[in-house]
Parts: sequence; structure tokens; C-alpha cells
Amino acid sequence: MTMNSPKKNTLRKHQILRNQKEIDEIFNKGERAAFYPLRFIALLQENPDKCTANKHQFIFFVAKKIIPLAVNRNKIKRWLREVFRTEQYLLALDANKFFQIAVIFSPKKKHEVTINDIRQSVRAYIQFLNKKNN
Repeated sequence: MTMNSPKKNTLRKHQILRNQKEIDEIFNKGERAAFYPLRFIALLQENPDKCTANKHQFIFFVAKKIIPLAVNRNKIKRWLREVFRTEQYLLALDANKFFQIAVIFSPKKKHEVTINDIRQSVRAYIQFLNKKNN
């Protein structure tokens, strides 16, 4: 890969939700689903600007109550970003639509979760969304 060629699998800064109003809207109007060890809340948005098409937006939550050590919470968030970075292109939508997705890590207590568990959960959810919206 040369220096000027774009990366195929990227999760850009503008794809991470930070706006509190948008986050509140996802929690109020979004559709919920659960695929262990993750829970998802997704909101389908219309995008009139075609240049940012297919740029789904994400926010990741890991509860301090469930994972008390910050080191472990940050590791899980890194895993979530990595999985969505590689799997987001499986979401099939029209060019002017995109998803805003809240991902909540919620395992049973004292249960060891691996990145493969997270990857399987995300793939199952993406298949669920594709079937529902096509």
C-alpha cells in the first residue's frame, strides 16, 4: 500500500458519536436488540449529503459497575472499535442512509469474554439489521 492510497477498513473520528443530543435521540427513538455479550440500540438516519454516505456512527459503553478496572474497560472499548472497524462494511443500505448505533457491553458478572465473542455478536447483529432493512 502506498502512502497516498486510502485505508479500506477505517473508523474515522467523525464516525464516533459525541453529540449529547444525538446520543439522547438514539436512546429515545432507537430500536433495541441484544446479542450476548452486547446490547445494541440503532437509529436509521437519512443523509441528504451523498459525500458522507455509508458512514455509520457508533458510540461504545462499558459499565464501570461490571468492569471496575479502567484498564480492562479501555481494552474492551478497543476491541469494540476494532471489530466495528472491520465489520462496518457488511451493513448494506441505500446511499443516502446510515445508522447511528449505541453498543453496550453487558456480560454476566464473572464471565470471561474474548474478542471472538464480541466479533460473533457484532456479525449476528449486522445480519439482523440487513435482514430487517432489506
